[in-house]
Formats: sequence, C-alpha cells, structure tokens
Amino acid sequence: MRIPNITPATNIFTYSVGAMKRVFKPSSQASAVPTAKQFAEMSCRLQNSDQIEYKKMLVHEIDEVNRILFGRIRNFTISEYENLTEREIDCLNEVVNKYLYDNPLEGNLAENFDRCLVYTDIVAECFKKKLDSMYGAGNYVFIPIGRSLSTIGKSLGYKIGEDSIKQLPISNAKRFLNLEKCNEDFDALIKYLNSIGLSKKEIKKSGKHYIFADYCDTGRSLRGVKNLLTSDRIYGNSDNLHFEDVMEFLSDVLPKKVPSECVPYKYPDFGADFKSMLAWGHFKKYSLSDKCYSLNETKNMVIKPEKYEYEMNLFLFKLLDNEMKQRKRLDLVA
Repeated sequence: MRIPNITPATNIFTYSVGAMKRVFKPSSQASAVPTAKQFAEMSCRLQNSDQIEYKKMLVHEIDEVNRILFGRIRNFTISEYENLTEREIDCLNEVVNKYLYDNPLEGNLAENFDRCLVYTDIVAECFKKKLDSMYGAGNYVFIPIGRSLSTIGKSLGYKIGEDSIKQLPISNAKRFLNLEKCNEDFDALIKYLNSIGLSKKEIKKSGKHYIFADYCDTGRSLRGVKNLLTSDRIYGNSDNLHFEDVMEFLSDVLPKKVPSECVPYKYPDFGADFKSMLAWGHFKKYSLSDKCYSLNETKNMVIKPEKYEYEMNLFLFKLLDNEMKQRKRLDLVA
C-alpha cells in the first residue's frame, strides 16, 4: 500500500522575508517594505492558511488508510490483525506516528493518546485480576456501559477472550430510575441484547456472571441501568447480574503510582489520576460508541462516533498492536 506524502511541518511553517514581501502589496503611498506589525499580521494569516492546508493533507492521508486498511480491520479483532501483512501494520503505525508526533496542530495530543493507551491496558489487567479471583477465568462476561469504559472493555477482551466482552451503548441512564415515567422503546433494547448474546434465556442458562460496569460520579446512571435491566421488562432479578462502579470495584488492585513512562494528567497517584481522566472524559474520545440517548438507537448495534472517528480508529489499532507485540515478546521469553 502506498501512503500519500505529507509536506513536513518544518517546511509548512517556514516563511522567507522575500515571500512575505511578494504577498504583501503596499499602496502607492506606502513603503515597499512592510512594517513589523504588517509583517506579523501577514505571517499569522499565512500560517493559518497553511495550517488549514496541512490539516486537509493529514485528513486525506488518514482517509486513505481508513479506506484501504480499516476496511480489513473494521472491528479491531485479533483475527483481523493476524490477517494484515507486516507492511500494512507498518503503514498503520506510520500514520499513527505522523498524526501524533509530526502534527503541529493538536498540541498535547500525543501525550494524552499515549497516556490513555497505557492506562487502558493497566486497568484492563486490573479488571482481569479481580474478576478472575472472584468468579474464575472464563466464568464471566464484562459489559461496559456507555463510553467511559468502552476501550477498557475492548482491551480486556484481548486478554480474556473477545466473546466475553459486550458493549451497552446507553447514555444518561438516570432517566431509568423511574420506569413508569420513561417513554422508551424497550423492545429495541431487547432486540439489541439478543443480537449480542445477552438474551434473557442465554444469561440464565450460561451459568456465567455478567458484570455491567461504568464510571460513577453521582452513581445515578449506574442505578438507572440496574433498575432497567433487573425490571420484569428485561431480565428481572438474577443472582448472576452485577453492577459495578469502576473506581470502587478496582480500589484494592489499582497500582499506587502512575507508571514512570507516563506524564501524569493531574496526580502522581494512579487511582486519583485515572479517576480525573474519567471525570474529564478523556477515554470517551476513543469510545467504540457515540452518545446514545434513546433505546431505539441501540437496535443497529454500537453507533460509531463521527467527530473523533480518525482518533478512535488509530487508538483501537494501537491498543491491538501493543497487545499483539506484547504477546510476541512473552512468547519469545517463554
């Protein structure tokens, strides 16, 4: 696959005095040489213009990767990754690096991206450790609610089996605290749950534990989901349904300090820093689903976000790429 070339950022933002003079057209009464203020104003206008052009070229390059490669790795599964060639994997990594580290338009994008990758993997490992100890490996299904834990669920799937992860794209679930006043299409939700292997019959006969998890601020949304799913309209009461707040559930297994390879977002304590990132929605940008305020929106599976689709695709690829490379290193050690 051929990746289109992008003009290097160092060339885009290099302007000569001669170029400025050619662009600036003085009146007959004005000096032929622009003043310092006029020069600065023109420099700003040219830079803004070239930033737009740079972004267009950058988006075009990612569009090419989306079209050619992400058409083959649509769901970011292990089997899809294994069918990519080494050259294709290198191309994807090249675009990630270009987007993150050679991009003069996005500020600290690379720092946030890398931190989210590392934290996602760490928290997924913590979930695995805690859930394995409570229910036994292979004896549970993990269902992130909404967007906050969506990518953490994806990462956990690489570690415990992708079939053991489901996504429940529900936003603002506190409205389900009073179902009598809730005018929603419950049949659409049931249809969606059935389509992903979470039918009432399947949950009862499997003997597994089903862990619905979310980040809680007030806790009302998690209580709303519990109230909805344990109602007679959906599952009814069941001993194998569990509803967990991520911070409370993992409080005894999260690491104490932020890893040395990461710049903390706000705090050196990992738990506090992770919670702060959740509260400010850092992980939502890479979520597999967009906001979903109506149960009717769930019927077509997870709704992929449009605003951050590029970042989501690149993030999910790197999450999978890191996992597969880590496996290869462990295989070599073994």
